[in-house]
Amino acid sequence: IVIINSGERNKLELTCFMLDKMQVLWDKVVTMEDDFYESNMKATALSNNGDFYIVDERNNRRGKMEDHAYSILQINADGDWVSKIALPEFLTNDVRFTFDNQNNRLVAAGLYADKNRDRANGVFFLSYTPRSDAPFLKYEPFDDKFISILRRKDVEE
Repeated sequence: IVIINSGERNKLELTCFMLDKMQVLWDKVVTMEDDFYESNMKATALSNNGDFYIVDERNNRRGKMEDHAYSILQINADGDWVSKIALPEFLTNDVRFTFDNQNNRLVAAGLYADKNRDRANGVFFLSYTPRSDAPFLKYEPFDDKFISILRRKDVEE
């Protein structure tokens, strides 16, 4: 479990506690970019070995789509790192993040849209291995059959 105290605007006090062994894995204060933690935070995830992730999203709107990105702050006993994942092609919505302990990677899935977040064009999957160069990002559009079943009428109507 990670306990967070965010008393100051750009500082987080974090303690990672291993419940099964009743011991503190790490305890630290992290200074963050001014706008990292405020209203852009999308998710947190914790690995079995105590790596903690805070996911922040920027520019998820049509006018700034070319700058759309996730920032991932990884914190553990050895330090903290920020990685950026660019998503310039689409807007995203209803995204869920979790840590895949078996494959040692942060994964996410959600909906994507090309013009308006209120109208999804398909689903996407993101796989990020901590501190690696290239995340795996796959977009899968909804096909006409799926849309027809969902809307309960033919797509051409």
